[in-house]
Amino acid sequence: MTVADVDLTSKPAIMRINKARKRGIDSEHYIGATKTDSGKRTVSLDPRLVEVLINPAARKAIQLFDPTFPSTQAPGTIMTPPSASSLLSSP
Repeated sequence: MTVADVDLTSKPAIMRINKARKRGIDSEHYIGATKTDSGKRTVSLDPRLVEVLINPAARKAIQLFDPTFPSTQAPGTIMTPPSASSLLSSP
């Protein structure tokens, strides 16, 4: 997903899903096309999520609970959420 795939000004706000995470020959990950045209879709965003995305105060409140938000990864980097087991094993 890129910034261009999100429209926070439409009512309701939407996100276009038009890419897929793929695994190459040597298990490297890359972004490519969806397997089928039916994989491309547009989804409505929950108003509470939109508030977090556009309101700096709401983002700050989330940072108090989740130090990984927003991501500090370089643009274009594939984000992989940690597994539940790694979260449970953290000190």
